[in-house]
Amino acid sequence: MTSTPHQLPAEDDDLLVGPVYLAGPGNPALVTGHLRAAPGWAESQTPYGRVFSSPCLRAQIAELPSSRYGGWKISWSREPLAVPAWIATFTRNTPAEIVSAFTTTLMRGVDDDHKDFLPGGPHYTPIAPGDVLIARGWKDEANALYQYQYSPDRHAYLSLRKYDTDFHDELEGCVSAERSMYACVNAANGPRWYADFTSDTPLHLITAAADALSSPAPVARNRRELPERNLPYLTSRPAASSRVTAARARTTARLLVAGSSAAPAAAAATHPGVANPRRSRR
Repeated sequence: MTSTPHQLPAEDDDLLVGPVYLAGPGNPALVTGHLRAAPGWAESQTPYGRVFSSPCLRAQIAELPSSRYGGWKISWSREPLAVPAWIATFTRNTPAEIVSAFTTTLMRGVDDDHKDFLPGGPHYTPIAPGDVLIARGWKDEANALYQYQYSPDRHAYLSLRKYDTDFHDELEGCVSAERSMYACVNAANGPRWYADFTSDTPLHLITAAADALSSPAPVARNRRELPERNLPYLTSRPAASSRVTAARARTTARLLVAGSSAAPAAAAATHPGVANPRRSRR
């Protein structure tokens, strides 16, 4: 059923809801659980939040509630603890399923510098983030500065910047990131969550996040976790505790293989203009 102001579930109901991009942040354990279970990953506490470091010290995954973004900041360096080669940020209200899809795929590639996801590798696919969305019924739109894919309800977007910027300005957040995904029920000026990906962020990581962003599968939430402003735009159905637990288990299992699950979703509708944008570098 569609949740409306006249058909609201009870305050403490466990629900299966969709779309995920309007379902609120959900359970952060979807992200932290994988990190804490991963061999060799270290967790540390800072005045700004907690940081998970890969065994090679090249990947840093930080939950920083007191930062400007108030969510997750993820970076990758070519040498241990060096200047980041790319940065991804997820604001505090980003659904945990989307963050986890990105981080679990990142964790899979740490040991071999993501070579398994490059051409010739066992996990390589030519599918790009926009291809996943187009295959699921999202639409294209473009202006002079950006190319977009947007959801059928026009509440979620993935944008691609069409112009070049200074690399260091982009890393410092002084200019727009190359790709951004975001969702809100009022596109003009409503509150939104968003995720930014700088230019060298590996496409297979953004593709995994796009797969989670556009997944038609409902996600487990308690009624109290749902943003009030999004209720008229959500579909929901009651779920017994056992069904909620099973749904969360399925979500976790799917995210563990997020890096490889995105390709089948889009294989039937490759979109070359989105998959392989040709852009010059400075």
